[in-house]
Amino acid sequence: MDGLVQQPQQPLTGRFTPSSQGDLAPSGERSRIHANLHVIRLLRELEEAGRPANEDKRAQLARWSGWGAVPNVFDERKSEYAAERAELMELLSKEEYAAARRNIADVAADGRVYAGDLYDTLHGRVDVLVLNAPYVPTEEIGLLPAEARLHGPRVALDGGADGLDAQRRVSAAAPLWLAPGGHLTDRDEPAPGAADRRHPRP
Repeated sequence: MDGLVQQPQQPLTGRFTPSSQGDLAPSGERSRIHANLHVIRLLRELEEAGRPANEDKRAQLARWSGWGAVPNVFDERKSEYAAERAELMELLSKEEYAAARRNIADVAADGRVYAGDLYDTLHGRVDVLVLNAPYVPTEEIGLLPAEARLHGPRVALDGGADGLDAQRRVSAAAPLWLAPGGHLTDRDEPAPGAADRRHPRP
């Protein structure tokens, strides 16, 4: 979790599987900050007790979102987040808090986001391309959970007849954009029996 909190002394056992988006990070900046603070408190509690998280605790941990989407909590000019900022400073060591602020500053200074159709907005060669593409076959979109089917943009869901349309487009053009030794990798693991879609460039 952004390298801010050490893992519990004992490994977490079992696996939590979210049943809906409601089981993951909440929407809204303040809600995300509060969820993150709760997760840190919970991790501290587990560390001190020297025990792994049970099913209920794992569900609570799954609501962590990181700090990238809520940088205002570190901005001392934002008085509306003073209480949350003070609590975070109490929960983290000085080194942890400084690392968190540094991570947010790095993102603000160097992070760039381009909107467009695949490679249309890309400039120059790149070392790594990470594909996070729609992979749901068109005929199976109706089987998705309601929060994805009804509220997710169609372009983010529809992967074509077999769910691999975007992967084929990206793979075909990747050699034009990858630097020597560069890699194209799919964020999603291949399905059982499917070919691994990681493509190193010579």
